[in-house]
Amino acid sequence: MAQHIKLKEKHQLKTGWLCAAWVILSCVFLSSSYAEQKQITAAEIIKKANEAVFFAGKDAVCTLRIEERDDEIPEGSLKLRILRFNGLNDGSQKFYVYFVKPAMVSGIRYLAWKFPDKEDERWIYMPLLNFVQKIPHENKRTQFLKLHFTYEDVTGRKLDDDNYELEKADGTGHYRIKSWPKDNKNMEFAYYYIWIRQKDFIPVKIEFIDKDDHLIRLIEALEIKTIEGYPTITKALIKDVAGYGEATLFFEDVHYNVGLTDDVFTEDSLRTIPDHWIYGEEDL
Repeated sequence: MAQHIKLKEKHQLKTGWLCAAWVILSCVFLSSSYAEQKQITAAEIIKKANEAVFFAGKDAVCTLRIEERDDEIPEGSLKLRILRFNGLNDGSQKFYVYFVKPAMVSGIRYLAWKFPDKEDERWIYMPLLNFVQKIPHENKRTQFLKLHFTYEDVTGRKLDDDNYELEKADGTGHYRIKSWPKDNKNMEFAYYYIWIRQKDFIPVKIEFIDKDDHLIRLIEALEIKTIEGYPTITKALIKDVAGYGEATLFFEDVHYNVGLTDDVFTEDSLRTIPDHWIYGEEDL
Protein backbone atom coordinates (compact mmCIF):
# COMPACT_ATOMS: atom_id res chain seq x y z
CA MET A 1 0.00 0.00 0.00
CA ALA A 2 1.27 3.43 -0.93
CA GLN A 3 1.18 4.76 2.62
CA HIS A 4 3.42 2.01 3.93
CA ILE A 5 6.70 3.46 2.77
CA LYS A 6 9.75 1.25 2.77
CA LEU A 7 13.00 3.19 2.41
CA LYS A 8 16.51 1.92 3.10
CA GLU A 9 17.67 2.58 6.63
CA LYS A 10 20.77 4.46 5.50
CA HIS A 11 18.55 7.07 3.91
CA GLN A 12 16.45 7.72 6.99
CA LEU A 13 16.84 9.80 10.11
CA LYS A 14 16.12 7.60 13.10
CA THR A 15 13.05 7.95 15.31
CA GLY A 16 13.03 11.17 17.29
CA TRP A 17 15.38 13.34 15.25
CA LEU A 18 12.71 15.01 13.19
CA CYS A 19 11.00 15.59 16.50
CA ALA A 20 13.93 17.65 17.70
CA ALA A 21 14.03 19.61 14.50
CA TRP A 22 10.34 20.31 14.68
CA VAL A 23 10.38 21.35 18.31
CA ILE A 24 13.34 23.66 17.91
CA LEU A 25 12.90 24.99 14.41
CA SER A 26 9.22 24.77 13.59
CA CYS A 27 8.25 27.99 11.87
CA VAL A 28 8.07 30.29 14.85
CA PHE A 29 10.92 32.02 16.68
CA LEU A 30 9.84 35.12 18.57
CA SER A 31 12.49 37.55 19.77
CA SER A 32 12.17 38.79 23.36
CA SER A 33 14.26 40.88 25.75
CA TYR A 34 15.15 38.60 28.65
CA ALA A 35 18.92 38.93 28.53
CA GLU A 36 19.19 40.98 31.69
CA GLN A 37 17.53 38.39 33.89
CA LYS A 38 19.79 36.90 36.53
CA GLN A 39 19.72 33.63 38.43
CA ILE A 40 17.53 32.10 35.77
CA THR A 41 16.99 28.35 36.04
CA ALA A 42 17.26 25.72 33.33
CA ALA A 43 13.52 25.04 33.50
CA GLU A 44 12.77 28.75 33.06
CA ILE A 45 15.07 28.96 30.04
CA ILE A 46 13.44 25.94 28.43
CA LYS A 47 9.98 27.37 29.09
CA LYS A 48 10.92 30.65 27.44
CA ALA A 49 12.48 28.81 24.49
CA ASN A 50 9.31 26.76 24.13
CA GLU A 51 7.28 29.97 24.07
CA ALA A 52 9.61 31.37 21.42
CA VAL A 53 9.27 28.25 19.29
CA PHE A 54 5.56 27.54 19.53
CA PHE A 55 3.76 30.65 20.76
CA ALA A 56 4.86 33.45 18.43
CA GLY A 57 1.71 35.20 17.28
CA LYS A 58 -1.79 33.84 17.56
CA ASP A 59 -1.15 31.34 14.77
CA ALA A 60 1.33 30.47 12.03
CA VAL A 61 1.55 28.64 8.71
CA CYS A 62 4.58 27.38 6.82
CA THR A 63 5.85 24.86 4.31
CA LEU A 64 8.54 22.50 5.56
CA ARG A 65 10.78 21.03 2.85
CA ILE A 66 13.27 18.31 3.81
CA GLU A 67 16.08 17.37 1.45
CA GLU A 68 18.38 14.45 2.14
CA ARG A 69 21.95 14.60 0.86
CA ASP A 70 22.09 11.38 -1.10
CA ASP A 71 22.22 10.83 -4.86
CA GLU A 72 19.59 8.09 -4.65
CA ILE A 73 17.03 10.30 -2.93
CA PRO A 74 15.30 12.87 -5.16
CA GLU A 75 15.70 16.53 -4.24
CA GLY A 76 12.79 17.79 -2.21
CA SER A 77 12.09 14.27 -0.95
CA LEU A 78 9.59 15.37 1.69
CA LYS A 79 7.35 18.42 1.78
CA LEU A 80 4.66 19.25 4.33
CA ARG A 81 2.30 22.13 4.93
CA ILE A 82 1.94 22.99 8.64
CA LEU A 83 -0.80 25.01 10.33
CA ARG A 84 -0.50 25.98 14.00
CA PHE A 85 -3.21 27.55 16.18
CA ASN A 86 -2.55 28.68 19.74
CA GLY A 87 -5.99 28.04 21.15
CA LEU A 88 -7.59 30.13 23.86
CA ASN A 89 -4.57 31.43 25.82
CA ASP A 90 -4.75 28.38 28.08
CA GLY A 91 -1.53 26.75 26.86
CA SER A 92 -3.34 24.47 24.43
CA GLN A 93 -2.43 24.24 20.74
CA LYS A 94 -3.67 22.61 17.57
CA PHE A 95 -1.65 21.43 14.57
CA TYR A 96 -2.75 20.41 11.09
CA VAL A 97 -0.14 18.77 8.86
CA TYR A 98 -0.70 18.06 5.17
CA PHE A 99 1.78 15.81 3.35
CA VAL A 100 2.50 17.27 -0.09
CA LYS A 101 5.42 15.22 -1.45
CA PRO A 102 6.54 12.59 -2.37
CA ALA A 103 3.62 11.02 -4.21
CA MET A 104 3.59 7.98 -1.93
CA VAL A 105 2.45 10.13 1.02
CA SER A 106 0.71 12.98 -0.79
CA GLY A 107 -2.69 13.74 0.68
CA ILE A 108 -2.11 12.17 4.07
CA ARG A 109 -3.28 14.50 6.84
CA TYR A 110 -2.45 14.59 10.52
CA LEU A 111 -4.24 16.49 13.29
CA ALA A 112 -3.02 17.02 16.84
CA TRP A 113 -4.56 18.78 19.81
CA LYS A 114 -1.99 19.52 22.52
CA PHE A 115 -2.92 20.22 26.12
CA PRO A 116 -0.70 21.39 28.99
CA ASP A 117 -2.39 19.31 31.69
CA LYS A 118 -3.72 16.15 30.02
CA GLU A 119 -2.97 13.67 27.26
CA ASP A 120 -2.81 15.05 23.74
CA GLU A 121 -5.27 13.92 21.06
CA ARG A 122 -4.13 12.79 17.58
CA TRP A 123 -5.81 11.69 14.36
CA ILE A 124 -4.55 10.62 10.93
CA TYR A 125 -6.40 10.52 7.59
CA MET A 126 -5.41 7.98 4.93
CA PRO A 127 -6.73 9.13 1.55
CA LEU A 128 -6.59 5.78 -0.24
CA LEU A 129 -8.85 4.30 2.42
CA ASN A 130 -10.85 7.49 2.99
CA PHE A 131 -10.42 6.67 6.65
CA VAL A 132 -9.78 8.75 9.78
CA GLN A 133 -8.08 6.90 12.62
CA LYS A 134 -7.64 8.22 16.13
CA ILE A 135 -4.19 7.47 17.51
CA PRO A 136 -4.33 5.84 20.98
CA HIS A 137 -2.35 7.64 23.67
CA GLU A 138 -0.17 4.59 24.23
CA ASN A 139 0.90 4.65 20.55
CA LYS A 140 2.34 8.15 20.57
CA ARG A 141 5.92 6.81 20.36
CA THR A 142 5.19 4.38 17.51
CA GLN A 143 6.44 4.97 13.97
CA PHE A 144 4.59 7.43 11.82
CA LEU A 145 3.85 5.88 8.39
CA LYS A 146 7.14 3.96 8.36
CA LEU A 147 8.92 7.32 8.07
CA HIS A 148 11.19 6.78 11.09
CA PHE A 149 9.63 9.41 13.29
CA THR A 150 6.73 9.06 15.67
CA TYR A 151 3.30 10.59 16.16
CA GLU A 152 4.59 12.48 19.17
CA ASP A 153 7.59 13.71 17.21
CA VAL A 154 5.44 15.69 14.79
CA THR A 155 4.27 18.20 17.39
CA GLY A 156 6.94 17.77 20.06
CA ARG A 157 7.28 16.52 23.61
CA LYS A 158 5.77 18.05 26.72
CA LEU A 159 8.15 20.14 28.82
CA ASP A 160 7.51 17.94 31.85
CA ASP A 161 8.73 14.85 29.99
CA ASP A 162 12.40 15.80 30.50
CA ASN A 163 14.81 16.90 33.23
CA TYR A 164 16.93 20.02 32.70
CA GLU A 165 20.23 21.24 34.07
CA LEU A 166 21.86 24.59 33.27
CA GLU A 167 25.54 23.84 32.74
CA LYS A 168 26.88 27.23 31.80
CA ALA A 169 26.55 30.43 29.86
CA ASP A 170 29.45 29.67 27.57
CA GLY A 171 30.75 33.20 26.92
CA THR A 172 29.38 33.25 23.38
CA GLY A 173 25.99 34.63 24.32
CA HIS A 174 24.33 31.23 24.72
CA TYR A 175 22.98 29.11 27.54
CA ARG A 176 23.95 25.46 27.41
CA ILE A 177 21.46 23.10 29.00
CA LYS A 178 21.73 19.38 29.54
CA SER A 179 18.45 17.48 29.27
CA TRP A 180 17.47 13.85 29.66
CA PRO A 181 14.10 12.05 29.50
CA LYS A 182 12.37 11.11 32.72
CA ASP A 183 11.23 7.94 30.99
CA ASN A 184 13.92 6.70 28.60
CA LYS A 185 11.97 3.71 27.34
CA ASN A 186 12.20 3.48 23.53
CA MET A 187 14.35 6.62 23.37
CA GLU A 188 17.33 6.60 21.01
CA PHE A 189 19.41 8.99 23.09
CA ALA A 190 20.46 9.07 26.73
CA TYR A 191 20.65 12.86 26.99
CA TYR A 192 21.17 15.95 24.86
CA TYR A 193 22.69 19.42 25.04
CA ILE A 194 20.80 22.42 23.75
CA TRP A 195 22.28 25.85 23.04
CA ILE A 196 19.85 28.77 23.48
CA ARG A 197 20.67 32.39 22.68
CA GLN A 198 20.65 34.55 25.78
CA LYS A 199 19.34 37.66 24.04
CA ASP A 200 16.09 36.20 22.72
CA PHE A 201 15.88 32.53 23.84
CA ILE A 202 16.10 31.18 20.32
CA PRO A 203 17.46 27.59 20.34
CA VAL A 204 20.23 27.27 17.75
CA LYS A 205 21.83 23.85 18.26
CA ILE A 206 21.24 20.43 19.82
CA GLU A 207 23.68 17.57 20.28
CA PHE A 208 22.23 14.14 21.09
CA ILE A 209 24.39 11.74 23.11
CA ASP A 210 23.96 7.99 23.51
CA LYS A 211 24.41 5.88 26.65
CA ASP A 212 28.13 5.47 25.85
CA ASP A 213 28.59 9.27 25.76
CA HIS A 214 29.02 9.33 21.98
CA LEU A 215 27.60 12.13 19.85
CA ILE A 216 25.04 10.56 17.54
CA ARG A 217 23.04 13.48 16.10
CA LEU A 218 23.51 17.18 15.50
CA ILE A 219 20.82 19.73 14.70
CA GLU A 220 21.86 23.27 13.89
CA ALA A 221 20.22 26.45 12.59
CA LEU A 222 21.96 27.60 9.41
CA GLU A 223 19.92 30.67 8.54
CA ILE A 224 17.71 33.01 10.54
CA LYS A 225 15.61 35.76 8.99
CA THR A 226 13.13 38.22 10.42
CA ILE A 227 9.70 37.52 8.96
CA GLU A 228 6.80 39.81 9.82
CA GLY A 229 8.71 40.97 12.88
CA TYR A 230 9.62 37.50 14.15
CA PRO A 231 13.16 36.08 13.96
CA THR A 232 12.57 32.83 12.08
CA ILE A 233 14.87 29.94 11.28
CA THR A 234 14.52 29.37 7.55
CA LYS A 235 17.24 26.76 7.05
CA ALA A 236 18.60 24.07 9.36
CA LEU A 237 20.75 20.96 9.28
CA ILE A 238 20.13 17.54 10.81
CA LYS A 239 23.25 15.38 10.75
CA ASP A 240 23.48 11.73 11.72
CA VAL A 241 27.02 11.48 13.03
CA ALA A 242 26.81 7.67 13.15
CA GLY A 243 26.71 7.57 9.37
CA TYR A 244 23.09 7.52 8.27
CA GLY A 245 23.45 10.79 6.38
CA GLU A 246 22.14 14.28 6.80
CA ALA A 247 19.18 16.38 5.77
CA THR A 248 18.59 20.07 5.23
CA LEU A 249 15.31 21.60 6.37
CA PHE A 250 13.87 24.65 4.62
CA PHE A 251 11.03 26.64 6.21
CA GLU A 252 9.27 28.48 3.41
CA ASP A 253 6.12 30.55 2.85
CA VAL A 254 6.08 31.41 6.57
CA HIS A 255 3.35 33.72 7.85
CA TYR A 256 2.08 34.70 11.30
CA ASN A 257 -1.29 35.92 12.58
CA VAL A 258 -3.06 34.85 9.41
CA GLY A 259 -6.47 34.42 11.03
CA LEU A 260 -6.70 30.67 11.52
CA THR A 261 -9.84 29.60 13.37
CA ASP A 262 -10.65 26.64 15.54
CA ASP A 263 -12.89 25.02 12.92
CA VAL A 264 -9.85 24.36 10.70
CA PHE A 265 -8.59 21.86 13.26
CA THR A 266 -11.40 19.33 13.29
CA GLU A 267 -11.91 15.77 12.12
CA ASP A 268 -14.11 17.11 9.32
CA SER A 269 -11.15 19.14 8.01
CA LEU A 270 -9.17 15.93 7.66
CA ARG A 271 -11.68 14.71 5.10
CA THR A 272 -12.33 18.08 3.45
CA ILE A 273 -9.07 19.97 2.94
CA PRO A 274 -9.07 23.62 4.07
CA ASP A 275 -7.65 24.63 0.67
CA HIS A 276 -7.21 28.29 1.52
CA TRP A 277 -4.62 27.43 4.16
CA ILE A 278 -3.05 24.31 2.72
CA TYR A 279 -1.91 25.72 -0.61
CA GLY A 280 0.81 28.31 -0.13
CA GLU A 281 2.26 30.92 -2.43
CA GLU A 282 3.66 28.35 -4.83
CA ASP A 283 1.76 25.61 -6.56
CA LEU A 284 2.32 22.76 -4.12
